[in-house]
Amino acid sequence: MSTCPLSPRTTPHGATVSATVAAAVPAVALALSACAPVPLAPGALPAVHIDPAALLRHIEVLASDAFEGRKPGTQGEALTVDYLIDTFKRHGLAPGNPDGSYVQEVPLTGITSQTTASIAIDGERIGWQAKRDFVGGSESRRPLIRVQQSELVFVGHGVVAPEYGWDDYKGIDLRGKTVVVLMDDPQVPDPADARRLDPSMFKGDVKTYYSTRDHKLEAAMARGAIARITVHETARAGGTPFSVYTNEDGREAFTLRGDIAPQFDADLVIPVERARELFRRAGHDLDALRERARHKDFTPVALGVRLDAEVRNTLRELRSRNVVARVEGRDPKLKD
Repeated sequence: MSTCPLSPRTTPHGATVSATVAAAVPAVALALSACAPVPLAPGALPAVHIDPAALLRHIEVLASDAFEGRKPGTQGEALTVDYLIDTFKRHGLAPGNPDGSYVQEVPLTGITSQTTASIAIDGERIGWQAKRDFVGGSESRRPLIRVQQSELVFVGHGVVAPEYGWDDYKGIDLRGKTVVVLMDDPQVPDPADARRLDPSMFKGDVKTYYSTRDHKLEAAMARGAIARITVHETARAGGTPFSVYTNEDGREAFTLRGDIAPQFDADLVIPVERARELFRRAGHDLDALRERARHKDFTPVALGVRLDAEVRNTLRELRSRNVVARVEGRDPKLKD
């Protein structure tokens, strides 16, 4: 099978694009070779071969400005779907959807949040500035959400892992409260070498499901929490700085329409510097509490701080599309 991703058609810059894409991006310089795909014989399966240059050509097309970021419900998504279908067809892949098409519709709800937040410590109200002091909103499908005088409780990593004998909550009642959580799995030191993480606990350096926002949401909401503040630390975020979060803040998020999974009324992320200041003002030491959170006997700490937040959500319903293709198996007994 040829590694050429598209049918031959040349732009004024000499780049080869498909008929579908060329109509939309006639002046985009795409470094594609002018090769023609080789059709597959019936029942034939090509040898597996990954060509880095061919893969890069696809990336250059799909990542180009003409595709507008490929956001669901936009012209960029339409171009992307057409590109994928055209490429699959030219490589001899059959439609993968049961109705005989390449397209599977996906109903989505788009949510764009605008959020204001403040905290109260010893009667002093401290306003937080969006994109500087915090980012976030809510994926709850309500146009207006208010969190009022919700008590902040530090719950370490917010993990409940029975197989490790780990419970950061210790039976606490969080109804109406806001959890403050650390990123990642608990960083449990190796008893044999404190410079390393214990490989028998949360797989050492390997991230587990317990490090995910989903697990921490489920664990906190099961105990009644209505909001969450995650402390961002670049090292714990896979090297992603807080500036990346600020760049994404306020953009439309998507959930499956009809998804009834519970969501926090407010789900915020704050930089670790802001967290240190918050804890210090409340009479606590974040670094000392983080160290306590590395051990099984950690217990939640009420911070004596209250959160007020207002989230205004703009909602829209849309239908996105998956593209599904299929390669027939060759074995007469196993192909079905």
